[in-house]
Amino acid sequence: MYSTARIEPCRRPGFALVAVLWLLLLLSVIGGMLLRGAESERDGALTEIALTDARLLADAGINRAILSVANPQDPLKWRLDGTAQTLHLLGHDVDVSVESEAAKIDLNLAPRDLLAALFRSRGVAPGDAGDIADRIVAWRSPLAPGEPDEAADRYRDAGRSYRPTHEPFGSIDELRLVFGMTDALQAGLVSAVTVYSRNPSVDRQVAGTIVLRALEEAGDTLAASQRAARDKGHASGVDRAPVLGEALRITARVANGQVTVLRTAVIRVTGDRRVPYWVLAWR
Repeated sequence: MYSTARIEPCRRPGFALVAVLWLLLLLSVIGGMLLRGAESERDGALTEIALTDARLLADAGINRAILSVANPQDPLKWRLDGTAQTLHLLGHDVDVSVESEAAKIDLNLAPRDLLAALFRSRGVAPGDAGDIADRIVAWRSPLAPGEPDEAADRYRDAGRSYRPTHEPFGSIDELRLVFGMTDALQAGLVSAVTVYSRNPSVDRQVAGTIVLRALEEAGDTLAASQRAARDKGHASGVDRAPVLGEALRITARVANGQVTVLRTAVIRVTGDRRVPYWVLAWR
């Protein structure tokens, strides 16, 4: 004979309440995750918009500087030593500077002794400074027909996968490939070297402190007085007008909320009324 047990319904309302509360908690967590994802996408979109606005403002600042440089009658004037001034565009401040590339040491034309002096002035030992200068000259110098490429052997023996191009440097970034260069040394030279000046010498009037120190190291007695005047804020010639064929680096900086954008253009003044300048680089 089988006994039967009566199954009573659950009479513990607390258990059902806990289950409901857990379900609500789970739904709130999922909802919070979805909300945070939506907020993240919104913030990302707002950041992209701010970046785009800042880039457009920076480019507008560069174009305004180009217009004033190309027109001697423009009331907006620039110092060619890289001193920045603030332009007010569409309710925003745009910091813009104009710097002559003639103020820098040209990697393709500077004499070997000036290059060595530049490295010595940056703390490189004299022997090493001379070696790096020799390698820069070898990098940019074409080989004569039938001349062995001894520099290529040196790079191969050092485990490099490339060799000197024996052509002019295309950019200052290419300097990092020269045997003996380091990231730290390259970073310290960015403001002092160029590939755009087309001149083996340097215009002291607009040269910066690093270049003036290099000129002093090379024995230029006038560089010291120019640097002293620069330190006192009354160096002569920094407000001269650009000359025909001169390359100018124009930099614009815009802070838009939490976004900061830096844009740079390099132009060459032509003096041609139809095409008053050439754009050499813009990034």
